[in-house]
Amino acid sequence: MPIGPTFIASLLFCFGRVGIMVLLHETIYFSLQLDHHFHLFWFELIYEYQKDAWILVFFIAVITGYQFSISHISGEAHPITQRSDEDEIPLMSLK
Repeated sequence: MPIGPTFIASLLFCFGRVGIMVLLHETIYFSLQLDHHFHLFWFELIYEYQKDAWILVFFIAVITGYQFSISHISGEAHPITQRSDEDEIPLMSLK
């Protein structure tokens, strides 16, 4: 999986989760008629991103494992076997 799109996806995931978290906090505090002051400093954003990046890695691993399991069950995936020296194609035959 390319690093660029994964990094962009991790940023979108982080900002989306933090946005939902703030929205829920604001809604709950508003319903209780309390003041909620959410101050997101850069070090807090880095901390939230670090947590979310690990969550995204976990999601990717689970989804990839699920895809492999389904393809293995359906017979599409085959285990990688070690090739012996006898299986090698001689260089002369490639000409």
